[in-house]
Amino acid sequence: MSKCRRAFLSGPVSGLDYVDAVVAFHGALRWCAKIGFGEVFVPVDEVPRDATHAEAMRRCIRELTEYDVAIREGGCGDPVPHYDLLVSLPGWEASDGATLERQVAEAVGIPCVELGELGGGE
Repeated sequence: MSKCRRAFLSGPVSGLDYVDAVVAFHGALRWCAKIGFGEVFVPVDEVPRDATHAEAMRRCIRELTEYDVAIREGGCGDPVPHYDLLVSLPGWEASDGATLERQVAEAVGIPCVELGELGGGE
């Protein structure tokens, strides 16, 4: 049985037209699904539109740092990050929030790539 691959999308939201942000994240979601990710965290779908930046960051960082227990033969389990990959949308470098998400992902051992490295985006 194949493992369900899980991606966390990260990119700019603050300072953008909300519709443009939704279009960008949903385009990335479609691409991730197309290349085999079974679960994708999409911040614009999970964080209330009226949330403050601090509230949005708490929600996203809490999600990003969730762990699962990897059950091995014999019943022993080790905590592993819930997400297999953080995917950065174009413009992430100019976003304080997306930069923080990437730093946290790297700190907890989640590999990070740009959407373009997966063949999607700009």
